[in-house]
Parts: sequence; structure tokens; C-alpha cells
Amino acid sequence: MFGRCRDHAISAGAALVLVLVTPVAAHARQGSAVPKSVEPAPGVVSAASAEWLSKDEQRNARVEHGLWTLEDLSDQAGRARAAIDAGVPGVVSEAVGVDAPLLAEALIAQGRCGDAIAALTDLPGIAAAALRAEAFECMGQSREAAQAGEEAVRDLDLEKANGGADLVRAARAMMVMARTKGADVAACERIMATLAKARELDRLDWRARVTEGRFLIEKHNLEEAVAALREALRLNPRSAEAWFLLGRVALMGFDFDGVSRAAAAIRAAAATVDTSAVCAFAALLDAESACARFDAGEAIAALAPARSAMPTLIPAIALEAAAHALEYDFEAMRRSLALADALAPRSARATWQVARYLALARQYADARDLLLEAQSREPNWSVPRNELGLLEMQAGHDEPALAALTEAVRLDPFDKRVAFSKRLIEELLTWKVFESDHFRVRCKPGVDEALAAAMPAELEAMYEEVTTRFAHEPKEKTTIELMPDHAHFAVRITGMPQIHTVAASTGPVIALEPPKEIGRGRSIGRFDWLDTLRHEFVHTVTLDRTLNRIPHWFTEAAAVDLEHKRRDWATYELLAHALEADELFDLDAIKWSFVRPRKPSDRAQAYAQGHWMVEFMREAYGSQAIVGLLDRYARGDTEAVAFKKVLGMTREQFMTDFTAWARAQVASWRLAEEPPIDELITTARRDASLPEGEPLGDDMVRALVSKHPQHADLLEIAARRAVALSEGMPREKPIPAGLDENALRALEQYAAVRALDPWPHQRLAARALEIGDRAAAAPHLEFLDARADSDPAFAIELARARRAARDPARALEAAERAARIDPYDPATRELAAACAIEAGRLDLARLHIAALVLLEPTRERHAERLRRIDEMIAQGKGAPTAR
Repeated sequence: MFGRCRDHAISAGAALVLVLVTPVAAHARQGSAVPKSVEPAPGVVSAASAEWLSKDEQRNARVEHGLWTLEDLSDQAGRARAAIDAGVPGVVSEAVGVDAPLLAEALIAQGRCGDAIAALTDLPGIAAAALRAEAFECMGQSREAAQAGEEAVRDLDLEKANGGADLVRAARAMMVMARTKGADVAACERIMATLAKARELDRLDWRARVTEGRFLIEKHNLEEAVAALREALRLNPRSAEAWFLLGRVALMGFDFDGVSRAAAAIRAAAATVDTSAVCAFAALLDAESACARFDAGEAIAALAPARSAMPTLIPAIALEAAAHALEYDFEAMRRSLALADALAPRSARATWQVARYLALARQYADARDLLLEAQSREPNWSVPRNELGLLEMQAGHDEPALAALTEAVRLDPFDKRVAFSKRLIEELLTWKVFESDHFRVRCKPGVDEALAAAMPAELEAMYEEVTTRFAHEPKEKTTIELMPDHAHFAVRITGMPQIHTVAASTGPVIALEPPKEIGRGRSIGRFDWLDTLRHEFVHTVTLDRTLNRIPHWFTEAAAVDLEHKRRDWATYELLAHALEADELFDLDAIKWSFVRPRKPSDRAQAYAQGHWMVEFMREAYGSQAIVGLLDRYARGDTEAVAFKKVLGMTREQFMTDFTAWARAQVASWRLAEEPPIDELITTARRDASLPEGEPLGDDMVRALVSKHPQHADLLEIAARRAVALSEGMPREKPIPAGLDENALRALEQYAAVRALDPWPHQRLAARALEIGDRAAAAPHLEFLDARADSDPAFAIELARARRAARDPARALEAAERAARIDPYDPATRELAAACAIEAGRLDLARLHIAALVLLEPTRERHAERLRRIDEMIAQGKGAPTAR
């Protein structure tokens, strides 16, 4: 079989031109799709060196499976085959020895589709027909592409397939037909069955795996696609198309390292054929990666070699247009699109490419116009309708979203993401809606109404706070969608049921997962829903104010800045460590640490550091500087230009000034003590002649504290030792919380110096509660509750302490906070209802009792209490006050 390598050719040109994946999907894979290295499968190595093969057959086998040496590429056909497979089709010329299908494949890969069709004119067979189908599709000639695809499939039905290679070509022709005519389930199943048959005929056929991977990516079945493509690489480690497709999957998860690794692998393969040839696959990956990072200049630079060497390559022209669009240079965008139109007047591919990057940049109106244009050009291609449906969902336009997704499913029933999204939007339209002046809250009928009903009043108060801070009110009402579980939430924001967060804002729509424990994998858990929505509504406001042009890190930082939750101790320590280790992000690195962190702490650091930088801005330049930056972004200024105009400095100078300010901050947090604790201990150990590693004795610690009475690290050591000693001391009678007077004194001394550490507050609160002194516990509970976002315990204890102190208003405040963190817990709702009645807030009491009716429908007393509270409200008892 290896003696006929030219017959195995599949169109790499179509691979360049017809990749129909969506890199804007936020489907973050576990690990990278792109392997760091690939070893050829043992079967491939054995087959390429089998003793029973002639030298020519061994050489052809090495070429076929990407194991060639330069000596193997001495004949024109072998060199052409290797060049196409390695992603440098420009090496192939109309030289003698290159047959028409192989030449046509190279021409398609260079963007010379008309020349390819001419080379294939009147040529019979599945190979020629399939290549014509791909070339016509590249030129936007859908009817002609479908006819050529039908010709290839007709020959297949007549059993004219010449081995596995023709089967793979026929499968690709069917894929063209699916895109140009639409496809039902049977058509999709036939594509997979044809590829399966090709694999059965030749277990070493890597092209069947690549084609399967391509098809599965189009259907958003990424896990199986990656498996097929990785298997293909083991059968041909130099398959540029396989590396390219894996790079595109990596881009879907914003795995930019993986994208770079794929591009590097493609260039390495290309260099084995021609070290000076332009590699379009790698250039396109680099450009798409840059566009996904909104670095238009880098994208245009990455495309330059391919644009020069292959001026008619439409994917490169399309990405050039997308890069111009991301710079808001719409005149340049239109010039590039006009160039693509001149080459392929009826093609929607360039228009769609620009639209999806505009959608990624949340430029919904412009993206919508281009997607409508794309679907009018290629009405049977499902992808523009798919993208339009998802865009309309993000924009909160339910009916247009459903219409687009319904049509997309009709055209392509195999696309998992479209199917998930259509089912969700159909379900959303049946949900219950609660409205206020500025918000529309909807939830699935049932228990979630216990939360949704209370949201509008709380949200209206929050609305004033956020819109005042940013001097802007959104142009339309904001929709809050309370998803019933984590899977619904993930589909809502990505179209796929895997993502790891609890809320997300697309601008006019905020999706929220319920704060409750509902089984492993079905919920992230409890959190303060109002503070979470406050964070997300800041995104809605800042995105609307800047026409969705605000840098990612800045909108996240502004959102954290407005949260009511105080910075917790772990975050203080994280920031102090990053500063000390010289690991603060610069303004380029921080934006992608949110979506593609390099290490586990990166995402948390990005949120915390961004907030820290906004604090610095506010302190150094005033709150108006933040509003001024928003204005510059709305005009389309880059961050560099905006910083210069508003702050009067470069981004680099900003980071220098911020870092100096940050050092003073860390010192004020008492996390940069002088002398350093290691130095003090080393000196003390040396003075006492202690062996290396032996801990200091208690007397030595006390002596150090006496000498450095305000040294926070020493006071912490002393306090922890005093607590451990007190807890471990045998006693006839237990003492409260195991803390004696020495331990109490040490805790109080430490808390007075390092006021931000929660540990002494936890111990002191526990002791006060154990002895029944709620008044003494209250200050510590307030400290702890202000920094808690997933545990209502502190708020519950605080409510009890304030009730005991006969402070009903503040008891209600704490109970409401507990109910926001755990709104599905009946006991917490009971406490909140009682506190509301005592505070004279019957309106709030009613909300909690109504929630209890939903949470515990079999308990008749809740319905009776609800009736009684309604009577009291009707009689004017406990009239509600303004929130």
C-alpha cells in the first residue's frame, strides 16, 4: 500500500480555508489539547522499515507517515506530497511528475482555487470531484460545490472507491455537501461511517483520523476530536493539518501556549522540506491567537509573510479584516473584505470570520450585521446562524436567538453546542419572570422562586450604588437569569455544559448559578448572591459605558472594587508574596491570567492585583480618573493612549509607581516586617549556639518579643505557642475554648498589631460564644463576616448576638446577609423572618415566609404564617420602611 502515496492525498488547501470552528467559545479544557511531543506509533516505524518492501516503497512509506529525510524528497511527487502535508504548499509547482490532484491540492492550499479547478477539469474519479467540491466551496460557489460533492458520492455509491484514500476524500466531499446544502442526522452518520470504513481498510491511515477530528470539531465534540487528532499525529508526526486543528482547539480554551506549541510544530515540520518557505498554517494560528488577545498589530504582523507569498489566500485576508475590526478601523476592515469578495464574491467565510471576532469583543451590533450578511450569502451553512443565535442569547434577545438556533439545528443536527443552546432558550421562554424598574429576573418555576422573588428590590438599591459610581445607566433593562444548576449555567454562557464559575455577564444579560449545595458536580456551592450580582452588574455598566471596549482586567478590577466583601487574609498574603517574589503581572499578562492562568494562583492574583491597581488609581489620581479612562475606551483608544491622556503617563510608568505604592501597602499590612523573621531567628539561634533546625525555646521567643514588641511575625509565633501550650496543658476542669489568660493576652496583642489576620478573631470569638458573652463576640464576628463569602455561620451568630443586645435593625441586617449566602436553608430563613418581624419589617418577613412555603411545601404552618403576615400588612402593622 505504501508504494502509491500520491493516491492518499487529501486537500490540505481545504484544511486551510474551511476550518469551521469557533475559537471564542469559553470551553476551557483540562490540560492542553496540544501535546508537547509526539512519538511515531511502533506500527508506523515498523511499516516504514519492513524488510520485504523495496527501497522505493520504504521511501514512500516514510513520506506518507511524516518520517522522511531530505534524501527521500528527491522526486517531484514525493516532495510535493511532503510539502503539502507539512504545510508549505508553495513549494509545489506545475513541474513534471506532479499529477493533477496533487497539484490542485497545493493550489487550493495557496488560495489559488480557480487554478485548481482548471487543473482538475474533466478529470474523472472521486479524488478530482472531491477536490473540485472543496475548491468551489472556497470560492463561495455553493451550488457548484454541492454538485461536485454529489459526483464524488455517486462514484462512491457505484463502488468506484480506490481504497481508503478515496473513502476519506468522499467523506470530505460529504462534509462540503453538509455545509452547502445542510445535513440531516443520516448524512452526518454516513460521514462517520465512511471514515470508520477507511480506518478498517488501513489501520495506519492518519488522514481518516484528521478528517474525523475536523468533523468532530465542527460539531463541538472536542474530546473525541482531540483523541482522533492525537492518534493521527502518532501516525504522521508532521501532519500540519493535525497540529493546526489541535491549535484551534487550544484557542477555544484560550490556551495560547498550546497554540504557540502547535505553530512551532508546524514550522518544524515545514523546515524538513524547505527552510525558507512560508507556512500559512502557522501564520494563521499566530494571527488567530493575537486576535483572540485583541492584539491587532501582532495579528497583522503575523499574517504579513503569508499575505505576501499567497495574496489570494482568503483565510489570511479574513483575519486581516478581523484585526482591523478589532482596532475599530472599519474602513480598513471593509477594504480587506472587499478584497476577499473580489476573489470569492458569494463566500461568507471572510464575513463570518470578522463577525465572530467582533462578537468576542462584544461589538454585538456590528457582529450581528455581518452574521446576517454571511447567512444570506450561504443560506445552507449552519455556522452563521449558530453564531447569530448565541450572540442574540448574549444580548438577551430571546425570540431572535431561538429563531436562529432552530434554523441552525435544522441545517446541522449534529452540532452539540447548538443543540444544547436551543434546548436552553426554549426552556428559558417558559420561566417565571419578576420585574422591577431596571431589572428582569427569571427562573425556572419552583423552588428557585424563593430567591428570585426577593431579588428585584435588593437589585434596585444596588443599581443606584453602581450607576452613581460610574456616572452611567445602561440603555436597556438588565436580565438576570437564575439557572437551576451548574450545567444549565454553563450551557447558558458557553453553549457547552463545562465551565467553572458561578456568574457571568454578557452585558445586558447576567447568568447566575443558585447559591446552594445540590449534589456533587451540580453546583459550585453557597455565596452571597447580591455581592456576586453587584460584581456582574459593574460589568454590565462599564461595558455599556465603553461600548464594550473596556480592557478585561479593568472591568474585573472595577467590579471587585465595588464588592462589599472585604479583602480576605489569603488575598493579602497572595499579593504580598507576588510583590516580594517580583511576580506581579504587567498590564499585558494580567488580562489573560483571568482566562488562561499559567499556575493555579494566577486567576486569583489577577482579580486581586487588578483591584489593587484600581485602589492605587483612586488614591493617586482620584475617582474621576477611572471614569475618564472609561470615556477614552468608549472612543476606541487603546490602553496605552488612554493612560497617557488620563493619567499623564505610560503604562510602564504606571506599573513602576504602582509597585512603589504597593510596597508601602504591604508594610502597612504588617506582612513585610523588619528585620525579617528569618534573620531574627537565625541570629537568636546563633547567639544561643543552637544546632541548625532546632526550634527556639519559649524563653527565647519571649526575649525576642520583649526586644521587638511590635514585630507582627514574632507576636504571631508567641500567640500560636501560647495557644498550643494552653490547649495541651492537662487540667482538672476544662477552660473555655482551651484558652488560658496567657493565651488570651497573646492573641489580643497579636490582633492589635496585625489587625487583618482572621485567626485571632476566630479564636477570641469562639471563646466569647462558649462562655455566653455575645457582646464580646460581636466585634470579632463582624470582622469575620465582612470577609466571608460562602459561609453564613458568622452572620447567623452575629444576628443572634444583636438580637440578644436588643438591636433589631442590625440583627436583621446580619440575618439578611446570612439568607443571601444560604437562601435555600429553612433555618436561616426562619431566623431572618423573626428578625424582620422584630425590626418591624413585615414586607421582608413576608418574603422569607413565602420562601419557606416553597422550601418546605409539606409544612402547613408556613402557609398559615403567610396568611397571618398578609393580614398584619393589610392592617398597617409594621409598615415597611425604605431599604
